[in-house]
Amino acid sequence: MHRPHNANPHTTGTPCCHSLEQAIISAHVPRPQHPQLFPIMAENRNFSPAQQKIIKRFYDNRDQLDEQHLAENVTNLYLATSEKQKAKIWKTVEEMMGRLGVPESRIQHILDKKDPAILAEVVKDLQSGKIKKPAPPAKPQ
Repeated sequence: MHRPHNANPHTTGTPCCHSLEQAIISAHVPRPQHPQLFPIMAENRNFSPAQQKIIKRFYDNRDQLDEQHLAENVTNLYLATSEKQKAKIWKTVEEMMGRLGVPESRIQHILDKKDPAILAEVVKDLQSGKIKKPAPPAKPQ
C-alpha cells in the first residue's frame, strides 16, 4: 500500500522514525535491576559533566527525598483502594526505611502491623531527629 507524501504516519498505522528510534533506544538501554546498583553503573558509563553533577546531587540528597516519599506513602496507604496497591506501597516503604536507618526490629514491627498510623510515627521520628540517618558511604579513591 502506498502512503501519500503528506500523510501523517501517526494516523496511518505505519511506524514513524521517531517511534522506531525510541523503541531501539529503550530496548538497548540497560535498566538497573536494583536501585543500589545504579551508582556503580553510573561510574562505569560515560556521562557528560552536567549529567555527573545531576547524578551526584541526586545521591547527595537521597535521604531527604526518601524521607519526603515516605511521608507521601503514608497518605498513599490511606488512599489505596486495592490490596495490590497497598502491597506495592508497603514494599517501597520497607526499602525506604532501610535506607533511612530505621532499626530492623522497628521495620519488622511496622510491616507486621501494616498500620499507616505507626508508619506516620516513624516519619515524625525521622523529621524530629530521633532516628539517626546512616552516614553516606565513603567515596572510593
